[in-house]
Amino acid sequence: MKKLLCIISVCFLLMGCSNDNVNSSNNLSNSDPVTWLTMDGNKYYYTTTYDSMDETELVDTGNVTDSEDGIQLGLKIYKSNLFEDRYFIKSQDYEKAWREYKLRD
Repeated sequence: MKKLLCIISVCFLLMGCSNDNVNSSNNLSNSDPVTWLTMDGNKYYYTTTYDSMDETELVDTGNVTDSEDGIQLGLKIYKSNLFEDRYFIKSQDYEKAWREYKLRD
């Protein structure tokens, strides 16, 4: 009887540890928070952060982030000389890092 009770307990324990059901909060969804810039009516979304960049490849657009952008207000926006569809903002967290924003595919 003790063996049967032990086997049943182990089965319940294993069923509780099953990975078949993935918690949906671990998956990315369209409702997850993102940051973006709005330039000429188009939304450019954050894609990556570069540890450093050749700042000679960037041109100050003369624009700063405002209420239409999904990011902190008042940050200078730069455009890349190499890529037409990308904008950059100097990271506030790391001295030489740059955050890249581009159109979604």
